Amino acid sequence: MISSNRRPIFRGFSFLPLLLALLILCSGCQLPVSPDSTGRSAAPPPETEAGKEPEMPRFSEIVYTRPDLDALRAESGNLGEEIRENRLSKKEAIARLEEVYDRFNDYYTGREIARLRYYHDITDSFYADESDWYLENDPTVSQLFDELCRACANCKLAKALDLDFWGGWVVEEYGETDEPTGPTNIDPEFYQLVQQENSLLSEYRRLTADPTVVWQGEERSYLELGWDDSITVSQWEEISTLYYEKYTPLLGELYLRLVGVRQQMAAYLGLDSYEDYAYRFLYGRDYTPAQADALLDQIQVSLAPLYGELDIHKRWDALSYTELNEAENLAALARAARAMGGSIADAYEEMERYELYDIDISEKKGDISFQCYLYSYDCPFAFVKTEGYSDDILSFGHEFGHFTDAWYNYDATDSSDLSEVFSLGMEYLLLSRVPEDNREELTEYKLLDTLDLFVEQGSFAEFEHTVYARPAAEWTVEELNELSRELAKTYGYFRPEEENYYSKSWIDITHFFEHPFYVVSYCVSNDAAFQIYERECAGAGDGLDCWNKMLPRDLAGFLETVETQGGLEDPFAPGRMDKIAALLREKLERGTAYQAQ
Repeated sequence: MISSNRRPIFRGFSFLPLLLALLILCSGCQLPVSPDSTGRSAAPPPETEAGKEPEMPRFSEIVYTRPDLDALRAESGNLGEEIRENRLSKKEAIARLEEVYDRFNDYYTGREIARLRYYHDITDSFYADESDWYLENDPTVSQLFDELCRACANCKLAKALDLDFWGGWVVEEYGETDEPTGPTNIDPEFYQLVQQENSLLSEYRRLTADPTVVWQGEERSYLELGWDDSITVSQWEEISTLYYEKYTPLLGELYLRLVGVRQQMAAYLGLDSYEDYAYRFLYGRDYTPAQADALLDQIQVSLAPLYGELDIHKRWDALSYTELNEAENLAALARAARAMGGSIADAYEEMERYELYDIDISEKKGDISFQCYLYSYDCPFAFVKTEGYSDDILSFGHEFGHFTDAWYNYDATDSSDLSEVFSLGMEYLLLSRVPEDNREELTEYKLLDTLDLFVEQGSFAEFEHTVYARPAAEWTVEELNELSRELAKTYGYFRPEEENYYSKSWIDITHFFEHPFYVVSYCVSNDAAFQIYERECAGAGDGLDCWNKMLPRDLAGFLETVETQGGLEDPFAPGRMDKIAALLREKLERGTAYQAQ
């Protein structure tokens, strides 16, 4: 079964990067971890009486109920008071902590269920309202959790509770004699800033849920027009122009307000920049902004020119995809996962058994893909925005890479960069294992996508670095548009005939709003993931072995895991982008598909 006795741990005010292609901001929750774990293995449904269902329901059978926030507030507050006043024995305290912990798990699980069902149909007003309710109350719940942690870390039973319940971190982070290792929502001023940020995010989601344009004298849904097969290319260009004219000013002003609030958060904590805050507290990176900047310089020198040399726009335009429905998409991943075997196959079986995925093709679906975690059931979920074509296999594979990592490690994904290695690496591993009819087209697509990822995500990373380097009040939306356009030129993917698009389409980058400073992870992680592809090309199965070696996350941090456990080269090493450029040029210039020796 999926549920286990491992306890998710929520650490103060922090975030779960989702992935998928993301990963959605999740304030207040941290990652499940257990110090005695060696990873999960698949198990059949539990033995039950005849006719009874397994303990874990299929996702479609889960009944959503909004959690009782008043009960959580009362139980958590009362328990914290009793622990602070040393009125409980160790046994009593742990038993009560287990009960309250379940309340927190129920809250965060409810949030993920509401979010998944909202993104499944963004016109569903009920789940839109529920998602807003969680955004409004996340800071409060995080504050409650902080207060409970502080009580446990500063009572007579602190060491015993830390060791036997929390897993050895709560005294370090919340002990009054220790220097704080991160922001907490106990501080009322910081709490107010978090509320402001979440309020702006709620406004952003409402604004982008179903944008409209006036087309042929009638107000029409922009998303529905995008799915209308009768719309010609020239008509769509006109529609897009109307969209950007309407929404770039609105979203641009909203973005600058978000930047301003986030800069205040960093300043309040005494940090030099919000970029430092994001690297340290949101993503726990073991590399610096300076290292990331040096990588971006390599991308500009080695990969941006290659983009133009290959005339990649025409290569993209020449790509064709086979139509693919949901059943075919699932069957393709099933075949590949079972062929890879081990934990990958085990994770797939549980994902399919309990319907822990959404690959439905629908114009009402949110334009986002991600993996999240359902804490009360101790299982991940893969949400994929699909379009009905063969490249959906790789989109599904990307989130399945996240899924397998989260499933095996009980969501102990302390490094977002390593998470992306597993998802991007899974895409490369699929290239030799997808149906033969799709293999050549998907390999061509993925190699082009690799080059596109480095240059576009690199430009997005520099966009954020540049914006946050100045106070938000000093920017105008027009200056943001100009910055977007110039970076497209710098990184080699600008098309003069689409100047309006490259100036204003930055507002479509969800990460700028929801996941600040996340995009650089795609560049860093894709370097490591591409090394998995290089190995798979050199010897069938070698890349898979590397992927599996890193899966247990035995070492601390991204770089140590990649280099020591995976045996890969440091992504920041000089010349790494030159090596990638050489292999891409070799394969793309001669039009080769996947070649394993």
